[in-house]
Amino acid sequence: AVADIYVTTYKADEVQEAVVIQAPKDQTAILGSAVTFECVAFGIPDPTVRWTNGSSDMDSSFFTNKYTERGVESKLVITNVKSYYQGEYRCKADNGKSSIQTKPVYMELINPPSIKLIDSVFYGVPGKELVIAVVVEYQNAVVASMTKWYRNGEPIVAEPGKIVFSNDGTAVTIVNVESASAGTYSFTIETEAGSASTSTKLEIISAYIAPTVTIPQFFTDVVAYKGSVYFLKCTVDGKPAPKVLWRKKEDEKTEEYNVHDDTLPYSVQPDSSLRIASVKETDAGTWT
Repeated sequence: AVADIYVTTYKADEVQEAVVIQAPKDQTAILGSAVTFECVAFGIPDPTVRWTNGSSDMDSSFFTNKYTERGVESKLVITNVKSYYQGEYRCKADNGKSSIQTKPVYMELINPPSIKLIDSVFYGVPGKELVIAVVVEYQNAVVASMTKWYRNGEPIVAEPGKIVFSNDGTAVTIVNVESASAGTYSFTIETEAGSASTSTKLEIISAYIAPTVTIPQFFTDVVAYKGSVYFLKCTVDGKPAPKVLWRKKEDEKTEEYNVHDDTLPYSVQPDSSLRIASVKETDAGTWT
């Protein structure tokens, strides 16, 4: 068997260093979609073009190199994007005379939005207007394709003078609350990156009751040991259930505590008391 090998030689004044004449650009992607990075390199002789992801070389099965008059046109194609493909990419060209690499470009995953409830339970008074709303947070710039509200699993339809949706669809206004308005309200948002949903409840009450705060008599002046766990007590009433915030009265700029999380130094309990995880000297003073 005989095989021919073609060898091209260049004079010294013909050799040109490798240069990148078209650098790749940043890309955004959705899980499961396809992404293409493009790079064009020139040199004499033609450079060998390859790609890196972070500090690792990409397998040659991910890219193709086409030799043209303008240079080597290289395309890096990821056909089924996974979360671990997010990161930095570079195009590298080497023709023996010189080696060059582009500045890193980035592939960013577009993630579904997250939804925060304003209240887990809303309270409505018959004959009054009520707005049920959620807050949608995007990790990336995503345009919502569709929002939907449901009551007890049934789609809510806009009715002039009765049911009104906000422009972005994240709030529904019940113009005139009725007993039949009670139920479970669900919100769903669908985007190009996926969907998210949440639900809340609407309870009907006869009237709103202004909040009141009562501190037990024997808790008006207390003594706590340094380093101990201590609970500052109070009773809060009202409809709907008021949100409770604690802070030291002496310092108007002090932080307010309104989160129930016992891993934190200060945590508001379900019974409205404030849990101090480890009493410090700076905790002494008047709390409100």
